[in-house]
Amino acid sequence: MGMLGCLLCIVGSTVIVLHAPHEKSINSVEEIWELAIQPGTLYVHFSTFFLISTDCLCWRLVYFSA
Repeated sequence: MGMLGCLLCIVGSTVIVLHAPHEKSINSVEEIWELAIQPGTLYVHFSTFFLISTDCLCWRLVYFSA
């Protein structure tokens, strides 16, 4: 089962990369900043920060409370 899961992961990743839209080249820092402050990007960053913080807090409460 492990080899099948690994194979499916590789095939799925390859399909995603092959069907991804083409990106334009970035020529300035302002363009990077404009991409970084888009709502979708900010949502990903804040949700990742929230999940990691929550995970660390739960781990600390479980292992250091005894």
